[in-house]
Amino acid sequence: MTYKFYGEPNMLAKSRHKKLFEGTIQLKPLFRFDDKGEYITSDERLIEKLKSRFDHMEIVENTANEVVEKIETPKTSRKRKEV
Repeated sequence: MTYKFYGEPNMLAKSRHKKLFEGTIQLKPLFRFDDKGEYITSDERLIEKLKSRFDHMEIVENTANEVVEKIETPKTSRKRKEV
């Protein structure tokens, strides 16, 4: 199962973690989108995190590893607050 995620070109995606006993939030870098604003991954844990945050498309492959069909899954429209 391979997914392609779409974001702003060269945008750094970060994950949030709470520090134990302090309650402060740490931001750790996960990956960076390429020049086209795309990121392709097959990591299942990462896919579950990113599905709710970014537009995505599932890439279906056959046994010869040729791309057969792309199934688009639209993301719900929600706007981010700009700081």
